Amino acid sequence: MCPQPWRPRPPGRQFDDTRRANPHWPLVVAEGDSWFSHPTEWNILWHLSAMGGYSIRRLASTGDELLDMVREAPDHKPQYIRQLERRLDWKLLLFSGGGNDLLGKRLPYLLRHRDEVSHGWRGLIIDEEVDAILRTLRRAYQRIIYRTAQLKPDCHILVHGYDYPFPRDKGAEFFWGAVTVSGPWMYPIMAGEKGITDADTRYKITKELVDRFNRMLRTLASEHERFHYVNLRGMLPTVQQWEDEIHPKSAGMRRMALEFKAVMDRVVGS
Repeated sequence: MCPQPWRPRPPGRQFDDTRRANPHWPLVVAEGDSWFSHPTEWNILWHLSAMGGYSIRRLASTGDELLDMVREAPDHKPQYIRQLERRLDWKLLLFSGGGNDLLGKRLPYLLRHRDEVSHGWRGLIIDEEVDAILRTLRRAYQRIIYRTAQLKPDCHILVHGYDYPFPRDKGAEFFWGAVTVSGPWMYPIMAGEKGITDADTRYKITKELVDRFNRMLRTLASEHERFHYVNLRGMLPTVQQWEDEIHPKSAGMRRMALEFKAVMDRVVGS
């Protein structure tokens, strides 16, 4: 049984304190979305911090999109770049991004209405639109690879492609200070806007989209020596293992953190 969620110290202070107390631990930058920053469940980074062995500088924020995380402009520098520019011996850069880009506000453009497809579920996916957003996300990750190699040539990058969520009418509830409900995210689009009322059909579509995203990351990892893909698919196969529509419960987050740590240990050890 996982402990109750807790409020860690501010990310910068926690990193500095951990680094001072454990000067030989490898240094890690971690940027991403709610799978790295969910505030009321023990997210992946909180579990990794509790396991020890690494000093982790957390940058992640709930709801962030990958395209925003990597965006550079004359008046804007991404957080992960600002950290990599520091005179620190960063060993790892962890990234959790792409899920909100693929399954969030762009989802309506990836699906046909149920009435437009006579039978089956594959025809509901607009392949050319999915391919287009995956090419965009691939370029974003290529940008991360390029900038990391520029700033910290010895730093390895670890990414993941999520597990298969269950599109349903259940959002996230946050209880710190006030009750805030966010989501659901996919369900209103799929069941409401697109008329996909069958739960099994929604799950199959989502599974296909997640698989395509994972294949893109796996291919990218095969092309770059210091870019590593962590496969989290199939770890949480029942809806009971999910806290809401897109976030695993704490126990599931811990299982995923262990997958990350195994790859981290192998990369740093090598």
